[in-house]
Amino acid sequence: MRKIYISISLVIITILVVNLYYYFDIYRQQIDFQKNFLINQTQICSYEIEKRADDFENELNYVLFSEDFSRFFSDPAIRESGIQKLELLYANYSTLVNNILVYDNRRNVASLYKDVETGVSPTGRPFAPNSQRELKIDFFTTNTQKELRNRDEIVPEKSFFLYYLPIIKDNQVVGNIEVTLNIEMFIYDIFSKYHVEDIQWQWLIDSEGNIILNNLTDETFVVPELYKITGDLSDGFMGDLQHEVIGEFRGKAFQDEVISVYLPTRIMKQEYGVVFSLQTDYIKEAIVLNALLIAGITLFLVGLIIFIFLSVIKQKSREEKKLRESEYALKNMVESLPIGILILGPDKRVRNINRTASHLFKTTPEQMTGAIYPDILLASEENHEKDDYSPFNQEHVLHYKKDEEEIVLYRKEIPLHLNGEDIFLEALMDITPIERARKQEAAANQAKSDFLAKMSHEIRTPLHGIMGMTEALERNKLSGEQAETVRSIKKSAELLLSVIADILDFSKIEAGKMMLEEIPFFLRKEMDIVYQLFHHEAEEKNIDLKIDIDPAVPDELIGDPFRIRQVLSNLLDNAVKFTPSGSIQVNITKTEDRDGVIILRFVVEDTGIGIPQEKLEEVFGSFRQGDNSASRKYGGMGLGTTISKQLVEMMNGQIRVESPASQSNLSNLPGTRFVFTVTVFSNEKLKKNIEYKNVKKYHQIKTLIILEKNTNDDYLLKTLHNFGVSIYLNFYQDNTIDLIKNNAVQKLEKYKAIIIKHTRTFDGFQVLKRFKEEELTNEFLIILISSHDERNNRIRARRLGVDYYIIEPFESSELFDIIQDNFPNIEPEEGETPPLMKIKKDISILVADDNFINQKVAQAIFKNLGYEIDMAADGKEVIEKTAARSYDIIFMDVMMPEMDGFEAADELRKQGKEMPIIAVTADTNQESRVKSNHTSMNDFIAKPIKVDEIKRVLIRYFTEESKD
Repeated sequence: MRKIYISISLVIITILVVNLYYYFDIYRQQIDFQKNFLINQTQICSYEIEKRADDFENELNYVLFSEDFSRFFSDPAIRESGIQKLELLYANYSTLVNNILVYDNRRNVASLYKDVETGVSPTGRPFAPNSQRELKIDFFTTNTQKELRNRDEIVPEKSFFLYYLPIIKDNQVVGNIEVTLNIEMFIYDIFSKYHVEDIQWQWLIDSEGNIILNNLTDETFVVPELYKITGDLSDGFMGDLQHEVIGEFRGKAFQDEVISVYLPTRIMKQEYGVVFSLQTDYIKEAIVLNALLIAGITLFLVGLIIFIFLSVIKQKSREEKKLRESEYALKNMVESLPIGILILGPDKRVRNINRTASHLFKTTPEQMTGAIYPDILLASEENHEKDDYSPFNQEHVLHYKKDEEEIVLYRKEIPLHLNGEDIFLEALMDITPIERARKQEAAANQAKSDFLAKMSHEIRTPLHGIMGMTEALERNKLSGEQAETVRSIKKSAELLLSVIADILDFSKIEAGKMMLEEIPFFLRKEMDIVYQLFHHEAEEKNIDLKIDIDPAVPDELIGDPFRIRQVLSNLLDNAVKFTPSGSIQVNITKTEDRDGVIILRFVVEDTGIGIPQEKLEEVFGSFRQGDNSASRKYGGMGLGTTISKQLVEMMNGQIRVESPASQSNLSNLPGTRFVFTVTVFSNEKLKKNIEYKNVKKYHQIKTLIILEKNTNDDYLLKTLHNFGVSIYLNFYQDNTIDLIKNNAVQKLEKYKAIIIKHTRTFDGFQVLKRFKEEELTNEFLIILISSHDERNNRIRARRLGVDYYIIEPFESSELFDIIQDNFPNIEPEEGETPPLMKIKKDISILVADDNFINQKVAQAIFKNLGYEIDMAADGKEVIEKTAARSYDIIFMDVMMPEMDGFEAADELRKQGKEMPIIAVTADTNQESRVKSNHTSMNDFIAKPIKVDEIKRVLIRYFTEESKD
């Protein structure tokens, strides 16, 4: 304990010594600071004095020379103008000018003055505060001629100065302007702007060292070292001095130490010195007061620390006992939790496991402790297949099988830092009953979807027959009534087909199997497609249809363009259907744009029949319309708005309806206004810190390729080698990021582009996260090539700063286009342009699918790839179209009415047709694959169709070398 007291005493002494040194240093710094402050104030004040005096002289001369004052008393106009200017001069310089006389050689006098009100100056001299008096003007004639001065003069007169200016005509002095100047009040007024009461004062001295003016005291005071100040001032030098001032203030004698700063000043052709002073006692008092306060607080804190320290020592043993009891209680609680808990070391070996976890794994804590805990435990194939529609993140689901029983656990890994090492807490929850119930529900939904799909095929078969017969009848000569009947039959069949498509879409959404695309698209092109679908029908009904897109909305986006068009088309279909005439307006704006995530707002407004207020809430209900009579009059089941609402919500948006709309003024046609939002992602070019313009040759494009260890990509390397770019290969490891950080600060050797290969076994997104954390994404052109494309990959890549996301397989021309797009100044030498492998552009493609929605999806996908396609609704139509035209490739739905895909393919082969035929089906089981491979089909792709699958097929059959 004695050592503790000695240590505390030494600490206190050290604190006191440090405080003394600190406050002496603070005093010195404050003196320097205040001196600099006074210098600044003195310079500003002196500058203002000289400038105001110069301005006065200039303005007085302007008054004199702007008028012919020789005619001041003879010309009323000149007199009036001159008086106005003198009044303005008087007003502008009221503290300097006491009065103004204008007189000539004929004894005429004009006097400008103010009523005298007695005041006392700081020096005790009487003065008249001009700003508070009314200006008067007198004209009179003197008995004797006043002396005329023939040049500018300033003459002292008691406490004032008289400033004379001659009035000259024909080189003869014919009069004077005489201005009485109150220099003391002029200086005092300017001093007052910079005066800090009680701690700072100013004084004015003349060239002989006389103190003309001060704002400290009316009594006499002595400055023993005044000679030093006057000496510097007479030499024209500015200076500072720490000295004493002796005198009386408010009847009491004082002797203070002050800091003075002085500066020579010229006022109205007279030499003066402006001096600013500050008492050092104020600085000392403030510092001492602050020092005592800090010292007291310091001592209090030291005492408090000692008290707390002693209290801690006394309570330590009791707290240790409580801690042991708490640890024991916590251990019992963890053991009793209904959630499995595992503590894992950095090597993923089990250090501790509770009873619940042992029970879940059907083992004992002794068997698990020390064992390596695997990241993923999979059940056997017959018990577990990957389910993309599970509500649980599959990375957090653990499938474990023991004793022929499959257990499904929800897992959550929590990283912790304990005792200097990284450990992991693994929490496990048994969700086997939930997963079992979910699978049963999914199976029921699948059965319903399969039933609806098969029924729709059965219904569409006779419908296609009916539509075919109506088209045949329309080609015959029919009477008016017969033609109208045929048109009604055809329209009813088309409506029934639309209803079937809506039911299939609705069931797909309800079953959770509607998948949204995430592909690049151009918004304005998509909206033009929508416009083309409806503008003819709108024109027929004399409806003005407009689609307006705000210029602030970016054109290049990532999302599902088909579903956006589907929602808008559903709403426009209703708008055209329920609007007899008038207008339909579509407005598209951007409501939010944050980190590349964009919320688009669509407003569809018409002047149609509207929706009653009590029916608005039912608009988005299943199989409901705002008014059942509308269903009978206009057709439809009311599923369009329901599907639209579900699609909008899938795109993280909202939809609402209002009626009446703002466009309509008619009570019988109030109109309807639909407003919906969707979330899309920007695909605009990212701004990078890269000198693109300086690259003029391919070899200047230094490109780093990051691959998984012990892997290679011959196609990628060969492609880049053919381009002639400089290739650097890196097999990713712990120091890769450090190497790239070092490269980013270089100039000549800096990489221009980085290509990261993302596969099933190498997560390129983890590499990109490190790039983002280290702020490297803006330093390079980043390309992510993925052989493991999954939902959200493209958007994840954009958020992590990726410029281009490429899905394997890809054409070499895709990489070449990226280079050309980003390095436009490259000037290839003769013969340097590399051979490019790309898909032929002039491919004739036929897609066979009896589902209208699937046809639209196919058209959108192929259009995105740059191809226009022909469509067939069944196998028979395929045979007819191939007879009329030669196709390079056919994508054939295997399940169609009239003639299915397999039958159509066999028939084409019998006819000697050799084009590739690709089987397309939603049935992805092994039996379907085997059947596709052993029939007339060349390849097999599964629904929903993906862009990368289409590209894979096209690259396989239609790749060619191009140098364009």
